[in-house]
Amino acid sequence: MTPSLVTSTALEPRLLPGTTRSSRAPNLSPARPAAVIVPPTVLYVVTIAATTLMHAWLVGDPSVWTLLRAGTLAAIQLPALYAVRAIVEGRGRPQHVFLLVPPAAALLAITLDVLLPGELLHPLTLAVIFLVSYSAQPLARAWRDLWVRYRPARVTLLASSEWGASESVRRLEQIPGLSITSIVIPGCNAETTARLLGRPVHDRVDHEAGFEKRVIVSCPMRDPAVGHSIAQLVAMGHTISSKSRVLRGAEGRVDTVRADPLNLLLSRPSHWLYDAITRFANVVAAAIGLTILLPLFAVVAVFIKLESQGPVFYRQRRMGLGGRAFDLIKFRSMYQDAEQRSGPVWASEDDPRVTRVGRILRKYRIDELPQLINVLRGDMNLVGPRPERPHFFHALRQDVPMFELRTCVRPGITGWAQVRAPYAAAVEDSRTKLEYDLYYVLNRSIWLDFAIVLDTVGVAFGGHGSR
Repeated sequence: MTPSLVTSTALEPRLLPGTTRSSRAPNLSPARPAAVIVPPTVLYVVTIAATTLMHAWLVGDPSVWTLLRAGTLAAIQLPALYAVRAIVEGRGRPQHVFLLVPPAAALLAITLDVLLPGELLHPLTLAVIFLVSYSAQPLARAWRDLWVRYRPARVTLLASSEWGASESVRRLEQIPGLSITSIVIPGCNAETTARLLGRPVHDRVDHEAGFEKRVIVSCPMRDPAVGHSIAQLVAMGHTISSKSRVLRGAEGRVDTVRADPLNLLLSRPSHWLYDAITRFANVVAAAIGLTILLPLFAVVAVFIKLESQGPVFYRQRRMGLGGRAFDLIKFRSMYQDAEQRSGPVWASEDDPRVTRVGRILRKYRIDELPQLINVLRGDMNLVGPRPERPHFFHALRQDVPMFELRTCVRPGITGWAQVRAPYAAAVEDSRTKLEYDLYYVLNRSIWLDFAIVLDTVGVAFGGHGSR
């Protein structure tokens, strides 16, 4: 086993009190997402629609321009809808969305008043937008807590052994709002196993047993007895889910120990329109970002040159899309030739190779900003798995199953693993980060990218997790 390898990362979250760097505690979501998500989301949409109608009524001019202004103000609330979903699923830090939406709505309202003819926006409309945005977060969380407490999702578990059932009950019942009411273990001693597991156990599929509508399978389906039981349950009208799929959606990561690489690859989304839209958005965002940040780049360059000799920018070989190597560009934060003696090693806390200016650049992730050039060149995206250095890439691929699958998509400046997992300090931590990277590969979307960017802003301004 390779000793103490560390995966690279640009943006890492602060560890929660009481956790360790090797913590693998799941961050789970409610078991009945539709029932929990729909009511607060509908309430949010209805409130914004009512605000739009109130805007037209208060202005007193239901013209095309007024309706356009009102509709645009309503549309800017759409990112907050994703935040409502993230809140009730218990994922991410969506408070950043609610901090962003009201000021954006106010700025947009002022801009529209300047550009479009007609009456000025009524102040009460903006007041409602602010109130709705800031109250949605605690209200959605309170609704989630009430629902998962009093209306849990009742499921039946299908397992192949007593040990497998016990382990599955332990993991699955960590999911808020999920309750395993009965268990099916083909061929077991039902009475003895029921006493062991503390709930009704059946040794076969029985029409009179009163199984729940939803059945979770926690064992290999190649087992003939399990396959026969699944066929019976499907014929009886039950809905079948796999334990790995349930945990994947709940924890926001892929279990690399038990996952089947073929199934993961087959479930990976591949749509040319999504790829084209995201690539276009990345190029536009990188171009705008570089233009705005040019003055900051000039200031940083001056401070770097004043403190130490060497180039302003630092190029480092990384592994990108398809395992192809490219040169990642960063502001130099270490003394020149820092790795000449030590070889490729990872930065540690209070690393003596880091300059004083470099510590500030690393703390607030300013040293990562030149990677926008890599985005323009097509080496990277804004969001994706962090690209690994070749030395560690080839070492980790030997110790971490499916490590290379993270190269199915372009690497990113930030990513799902960077805002969800602690700083990696060992092979086991690298495995944990890979689990989050694979979840992103299988579930990436424009909304998920947007949420990751917002979380990243919070992490960067907080100055947490830097090395």
